[in-house]
Amino acid sequence: MHDTPKDDLLAEVEERAANTPRIWDPEGRLTDRDDTITEQSVAGFVEEIDERESGFGPYKTTVLRRRDGSRAQVAWFGTVLEQRSKNLDIGDAVAVSYLGRVQPKDPTLGMYSNFEVIHRKPASGPRIVAEEPPEEPPAAVAASNEADLPLGPGDAVAS
Repeated sequence: MHDTPKDDLLAEVEERAANTPRIWDPEGRLTDRDDTITEQSVAGFVEEIDERESGFGPYKTTVLRRRDGSRAQVAWFGTVLEQRSKNLDIGDAVAVSYLGRVQPKDPTLGMYSNFEVIHRKPASGPRIVAEEPPEEPPAAVAASNEADLPLGPGDAVAS
């Protein structure tokens, strides 16, 4: 019997059903559950992207396929993670690290959970490595690139 696209699709769905994702909870808040991952960092390839509703509005979730084959669900909930997940697509490599609670520079604001997100898109072709350093970009391009630099620790690394 030959595998057909339908057989492959069914096998994928069966494998996902048998390997349900564990919820990434680096702050250990979900103490009543036994399906959590409390490691400080989680990494993998984006396998699923979904949007869910909460009392605070919609938020994105992703399921990451980890190196060991396990699956981890990341809730991109809150301003920090929401901003750092905007360009995620199926197949992207992503690592998320919990950096702890941080007091903003403005002491009137409350503390927030800070995260570092490293995100890479798959290469669409062979990478070419230049043997000579590239020419300096024109001043206008250099100035526009400065606006794209991360603002501090925990900001997303550009892909």
